[in-house]
Amino acid sequence: MPENNSNSQRLPVVLIIGAGLGGLMMGALLERVGITYQIFERANKVKPLGSAMSLGPNILPVFEQLGLMDELMKNVWSKGHSRT
Repeated sequence: MPENNSNSQRLPVVLIIGAGLGGLMMGALLERVGITYQIFERANKVKPLGSAMSLGPNILPVFEQLGLMDELMKNVWSKGHSRT
């Protein structure tokens, strides 16, 4: 029978409120380091927004660390250019 060790600690579960870009990115980062998490989203379905998003240079290393840079670059438009 396993002993109860009072020195062992259970790691907390991280609760992420919102499945937007920030919440999903946080979930991906936690997944990468093996931390348990749950994402809660109020909306019951995904709606296409047709909006633009600006990403500054400070966030790009996070996409690289997550292995998402190639996918991001397939869908990026440079400032002042359009894809038609």
